[in-house]
Amino acid sequence: MSNEIVNNNLQTNSLQYPATTNGVVGECSQPTDNDVIIGKGASTHPGNVKFCQEASEYLSWYEHPTTSKKEKRDIAAMVVESVTSLGHRFLERGEDGMWHEVTGKEAKKEAIRTLRRRQSS
Repeated sequence: MSNEIVNNNLQTNSLQYPATTNGVVGECSQPTDNDVIIGKGASTHPGNVKFCQEASEYLSWYEHPTTSKKEKRDIAAMVVESVTSLGHRFLERGEDGMWHEVTGKEAKKEAIRTLRRRQSS
């Protein structure tokens, strides 16, 4: 996805978040109940609960013995897309104390972690 498309998709409240190469885009305000919070202690946040429910929809496919590693990465990407297509965000608190939107590989890593946790539950 090009930076232009990412920037166009991330315009909220008239703020533009410039994309960076590490998957983190600019600062944003407080998380909403639909955002997925990345980090310890966020499992009870309403957006994370919804995200886990969404990930559960893909779990039988993810944990199937014939599912390849590539397919598992593709499944994680679909989980991320199912969230972001609704305008919801993946957020992480930076060292500066501000919330930052996470995209691309970082969001997919969170989906993979969630799917693995659901799988072992």
